[in-house]
Amino acid sequence: MQTTETQWSPRDEKNPFRVWDMKTNEEWKEISRWYEFSVRVLVVLGNRAEWHEKARCESWEDAKEIMNLLGKANGDKGHLKGYVVMKCSLVGKEGREKPVLWYPNEREVRAAMKQESDGVSSGAREQNR
Repeated sequence: MQTTETQWSPRDEKNPFRVWDMKTNEEWKEISRWYEFSVRVLVVLGNRAEWHEKARCESWEDAKEIMNLLGKANGDKGHLKGYVVMKCSLVGKEGREKPVLWYPNEREVRAAMKQESDGVSSGAREQNR
């Protein structure tokens, strides 16, 4: 299991918090220069789980407030499994990001990620039979 000190390139296929989007590396870095915190939600769509970016924030406090408000407002929606705030930095050619806040907590979000990746893996195996 990765620690919260692990950093990934935003486009790295091994990044467990990767958000698919159409931004180039230059666009991602320009946005991150001004809004270094990304609020994301783990969404389950059928047999797939993926992260969606819900907000970009200038400060840790703003990101925490938005994440908590979204989490509380959407707590009854079973397809939204958890939230994370990623700190985005302008390191290297592609930039780096790492998780710094979790909702409801790191343990529950990681458990949902593991459960959904196991479900996706078993679903993919079932389709290949």
